[in-house]
Amino acid sequence: MFSMKTRGGWREAPQTHEVAFKPTSEMTDEELEARIRELGRDVSPLLDLKPVG
Repeated sequence: MFSMKTRGGWREAPQTHEVAFKPTSEMTDEELEARIRELGRDVSPLLDLKPVG
């Protein structure tokens, strides 16, 4: 397959990856509070973990 691609001059289409990021200093109070609640749901189960041993 590789040799067929190189002989034919086939190229992958370029891909872009964008990540949405908004600094907390630019968030409204409502956006910041919503983000804190969201992170709390994700992190709270980790706080219940007990050490092994």
